[in-house]
Amino acid sequence: MDIYEKDNMVVVENICDFHIDQIFDSGQGFRWKKQDDNSYTCVVKGKIINVSQIGNVLYLRNTNIDDFKNLWYKYFSLDVDYSSIKDKISKIDDNLKDAVEFGHGLRILDHDEWEMLITFILSTNNSIQMVTKVIDTLCERYGDYIGEYEGEKYYAFPTPQKLASLSLDELRECKTGFRDKYIKSVSEIVSTNQLDLYSLSNLDSDDCINNLKSLSGVGMKVADCIAMFSMRKCDIFPVDIWMKRVMTEFYLDTDMSIPKIRSFAIEKFGYLSSYVQQYLFYYAREKNIGK
Repeated sequence: MDIYEKDNMVVVENICDFHIDQIFDSGQGFRWKKQDDNSYTCVVKGKIINVSQIGNVLYLRNTNIDDFKNLWYKYFSLDVDYSSIKDKISKIDDNLKDAVEFGHGLRILDHDEWEMLITFILSTNNSIQMVTKVIDTLCERYGDYIGEYEGEKYYAFPTPQKLASLSLDELRECKTGFRDKYIKSVSEIVSTNQLDLYSLSNLDSDDCINNLKSLSGVGMKVADCIAMFSMRKCDIFPVDIWMKRVMTEFYLDTDMSIPKIRSFAIEKFGYLSSYVQQYLFYYAREKNIGK
């Protein structure tokens, strides 16, 4: 990659294994907004950034080279060798070879742990559109105002302390539904350091998942997603009804429970499990496989 700064923008030339539409439409985050010019704008860890791509050139606007080195390089997983990962996954079987070719530009982003905790609690029995609306409302009402970009106002994700201070009625007014009590509970726990959320990435995957599951509203699938998208746990495999259908279509001859499918996948794919899950999820969803 060739990286340089100009005009409040960082340009990354000769980028490989990176496609912004695939990345931002893969269900791993809900704050990236597609603009009329096909770029995407988001608030990430308190920074407003706009991202566009032409071929193998990536344009990061409203930022600088220091932020790129300190934040964006890891956030976009540019420190991960996706060419090697894709090569290894493609050799497992033809289904995965096809999935990798189809989602050739997918990457797992390095999100903030707190934001992912609340995001995936909200995702339980909820549509992407509704989760997006709830998060936008929470941020606008209770997140710190960051500033404007291209005429739009942007807000940080609400802190644990702020959400903990809200009543259930105030949370419910943001359309959180039955998840209001879960958000209230985890906010109180994290804000008072009863659980050090930002240290869980230092644990092995099983211990990390078990700690997350101790929180209200966090089951196995939610815990897996939090760990995968913000803690870089690669040996886990989130499974919901959708992924159960996909795995049944490609790998299973008999009906299996979701926990057994998760164990089967982790045993089969090992340290590549999270990457495999993302390629399969995106491929199957776009191709309507397993519906």
